[in-house]
Amino acid sequence: MSGGFYNHYDDPDEYWDEEPLRSAPKAPPVASAPSAPTPSFSRPAPTARDLAGASSSTALMASLGLTPPPKSSLVSVTVGPDRLPVDIKLGRNWKAAFDPSQYGKSIVDAYRYGMYEWAARTVESGALPPSTVPSLRNATPLLLRTRTIEDYRGLYDQLFLETPLEVHGPGRDAFGRPALTVIATWSKLISISLDPGWVEGIEVDFVAQDILECCAQIRARKPRPVHDIYLDQETDSELAARVLAHERYLMEYS
Repeated sequence: MSGGFYNHYDDPDEYWDEEPLRSAPKAPPVASAPSAPTPSFSRPAPTARDLAGASSSTALMASLGLTPPPKSSLVSVTVGPDRLPVDIKLGRNWKAAFDPSQYGKSIVDAYRYGMYEWAARTVESGALPPSTVPSLRNATPLLLRTRTIEDYRGLYDQLFLETPLEVHGPGRDAFGRPALTVIATWSKLISISLDPGWVEGIEVDFVAQDILECCAQIRARKPRPVHDIYLDQETDSELAARVLAHERYLMEYS
């Protein structure tokens, strides 16, 4: 652990027996191996022969009973490994084709199709999609670095509940307010709000670029993994106990 933080290795019981706790802390969940969503089958599950006969990712998804969302001819969104957009292309007629109130929705709809393509590639590769929730072992060093109970709870919610984050682009509307607002978690784009007047005054390529920069802001807020050689030697039960002890300490003394 870095300097300036409470050292739980020396005396983990220090301070905590002096007075009763005001509320019981919650235990962080122990992440299990990620699993793909279970589709609702309207027919029997496909056999190995059915899967082997699928000629493309789309055919494979169809064999699983999963129907793709509508695909736009004017908006294309490519999804990266973290499930957030890494590329957005808007056709030259995009502004004319959609009502200004639907600009943001048209991109989110295209993102959903991009997610379908991402899922199809993942299924075709035979790999499980990466978990969006960190394991207890990966989360513990981050949680133990928090200095206040507010920071602890905020980080806990971000790590395990994927609380949505809101970021803004550099553009401003006629009243000086952000012209672009993106709401997303670290693994899901939720909404895009665009001021019509701002959109009308710039090229569509800049609209796409500013949205991607907002997604980069979301990624930048995700804590980098931290490894502690001492914590690596502890069991999951010991890690959970250490996190609970840290939360109790913050509740009493921060």
